[in-house]
Amino acid sequence: MLGLLKKSCAICKDRGVNLIKYENRSGMLIIFCYTCKKYAEKRSFKVIKHYSAKKME
Repeated sequence: MLGLLKKSCAICKDRGVNLIKYENRSGMLIIFCYTCKKYAEKRSFKVIKHYSAKKME
């Protein structure tokens, strides 16, 4: 049950890593890991919040 509540990356679906929450121009929230954040930076998404791996466990 707790595995369903953990957040995962929108691209690689990796869980338990450092995640960053981004917002696109239409206001939709998308979560990326640090390895996939190049996609978010390329699309010029706005950073909302940083998640650390310690809080995710």
